[in-house]
Amino acid sequence: MPQYHFNVINGSVCTDDVGVNLPDLPAAMAMANQEAGQLLKDGKHDLWGGGEWQLEVTDEIGLILFTLMFSRCSAPAVSQTQ
Repeated sequence: MPQYHFNVINGSVCTDDVGVNLPDLPAAMAMANQEAGQLLKDGKHDLWGGGEWQLEVTDEIGLILFTLMFSRCSAPAVSQTQ
């Protein structure tokens, strides 16, 4: 079973040295959604403070398979009222 690593990049890189064995890429995509959702829920990466971060998924040899990118972009109407 392939091993996938879920690395967080938010100005520095938090590397997932352990990884998780999953059956295939769609399973890794589903796990990335869950991981990102949990990180947002826990408030570990503050998008509202202007921070940006990424969840990068690699295979067992470090090849980047896909990246989820998170950032905040206020609409002009909101920006003018603050």
